[in-house]
Amino acid sequence: VLDQDGHPHIAYHNATSSSLKYAYFDGTYWSNMTIDDSDAVGTHASIAVSSNGNPHISYRDVTNENLKYAYFDGSSWIDMTLDGDPYTVGEYTSIALDASNRPHITYYNQTSADLMYTFYDGDSWEKTMVSGTNSVGKHASLYLDDDGYGHISFFNQASNDRIDSHYDGQVWKS
Repeated sequence: VLDQDGHPHIAYHNATSSSLKYAYFDGTYWSNMTIDDSDAVGTHASIAVSSNGNPHISYRDVTNENLKYAYFDGSSWIDMTLDGDPYTVGEYTSIALDASNRPHITYYNQTSADLMYTFYDGDSWEKTMVSGTNSVGKHASLYLDDDGYGHISFFNQASNDRIDSHYDGQVWKS
């Protein structure tokens, strides 16, 4: 993803160390660092950059089968688990930030084969199922419109096609 100055930021899984890595170009030099090096993390990474240039990353913890989230607060990296036990979750994450720089994340719940959506409302994380139709939610891509409503494109494995879903302020519609 590009920041407001047009500089690239990249989140990726390092298969050798099984860690979440982050790289960015400041206009002159590339820098990279390890964000989370707990056992087998960083797959399905998605990145967004806030209006003040701070990166936010959603990703999967393969060992614990959890959805994780990390962000830079201006001085240090903070990471947390958002969903998991007893479910197998966190694949196919996609992250976007709203106008208040609050994260919104879509991800696949492998246990129930559903597309999930979570967001931080300023006080707590809210979670909902976008589609309860079996075998949907892989390869999701999230976009927030100017009103902060989510639009998600995802794969329906049962019908073998793409589905577009949007939030109208009350419910998710496909």
